[in-house]
Amino acid sequence: AALKAAGVSAKSVAPAGGRIEKTGAQPNGVFVDAAQALRDRRLILLVDDNAINQMVGLRQLARLGYAAHVASNGQEALDALEHTDYALVLMDCQMPVMDGYEAVRRIRQRELPGSTRVQIVAMTANAMRGDRERCLEAGMDDYLAKPVQREQLATILTQRLPLATPANVPPPVLPPVLDLSRLDDVFGDDHVARLDMLKLYVTTTRSLLAELAQAIDVKNLSSVGGLAHRLFGSSANVGVNALAELARDAERAALAADFQRLKQMHGDMLPVFVRLCDAVDVIEKLETVV
Repeated sequence: AALKAAGVSAKSVAPAGGRIEKTGAQPNGVFVDAAQALRDRRLILLVDDNAINQMVGLRQLARLGYAAHVASNGQEALDALEHTDYALVLMDCQMPVMDGYEAVRRIRQRELPGSTRVQIVAMTANAMRGDRERCLEAGMDDYLAKPVQREQLATILTQRLPLATPANVPPPVLPPVLDLSRLDDVFGDDHVARLDMLKLYVTTTRSLLAELAQAIDVKNLSSVGGLAHRLFGSSANVGVNALAELARDAERAALAADFQRLKQMHGDMLPVFVRLCDAVDVIEKLETVV
């Protein structure tokens, strides 16, 4: 019963159809469909080179009801903006390859007179006097100090990208992130062992996703294939089928040396992993209550 209550079934460079949704532990969260957000001109691009910051950012946005894709540097952001009509960009300032300041300057140079101006909110860990002014001079529209507080993020997004709240529209029903039958088959009624395994899976998968991102960035096909294979095996064994399928697709993309597809696959994995972490948090709370 605890697992059923926690069940939740995504781009991050997630583009097509990525989904992030709430679990029972987040009564104020909403189901978020990235494809629908794109159609509604509400999709966010989160630009940050740190994998942990990406996961934290995705989680914060999901709990606030926003869908997002991820880019790891300014050049990836420029590439993403060429193909996707984002409503708002959350831009880290200090990144390798191309920093946020240069990326914003190039974005503004590309915007044609009379065209829609993409909203860009800077994120910087410096929080020094004058940082906000420097960001605005570079062409950004607003500023957030890191670590970003969810309340401050909510304030800016409410001002710049308010959520629509249509009446009497039920949230979409999505498949659960955990295959309960697989967990029951392996653990039966041993809820302690089941929870221990899930927590171990979260820890190891977090590291795998970070290693996979790095291997993709340096175009190490051998490492990418091996990491994707490991992720497929562990995810299928635990019953995280959505992540297993994405890992299998990534393994195939590695064999084809399709780095564009690999970036998309990795981006698709992040929202699924966020949902899995939320589900495990709920399971742990429910088991503690029991």
